[in-house]
Amino acid sequence: MIPVIFALLFLGTTIYAIVLDRAKRRHWEPDWIWLEVAIGSALCLAAATAATYAAIGATGLVIAGLFWLAFVVGGLPIVIWQMNRMNGRYRDAAAEARRLLERRERREPYADATIALAEPCRSEPHDGQGDR
Repeated sequence: MIPVIFALLFLGTTIYAIVLDRAKRRHWEPDWIWLEVAIGSALCLAAATAATYAAIGATGLVIAGLFWLAFVVGGLPIVIWQMNRMNGRYRDAAAEARRLLERRERREPYADATIALAEPCRSEPHDGQGDR
């Protein structure tokens, strides 16, 4: 039974890796990395729980429960930290969008949002390798 559990884990994490690869093309990162890790950890912990139960019975569920608890308690501060950073990035983006809209309303030069966003990219590269 235990080899079947780990074969299913291998299959499940392979499918999960494919899903993540496709999701990254849709701008999944950096805001949801914590969720990627949490899901991957949960897949592995679920397999370990099943294997422990298969090996030693109901006592294995108690042991596995302690591991789940450790992952939740240890991971929660990291999740909170990452969500706080994500919210900060969204607030910064909203403030920049408001600034650009105000420039456009005042009809300032380069008020087109696309050009205004590109202005910082036109500066001299830090490594001196620019083509200016």
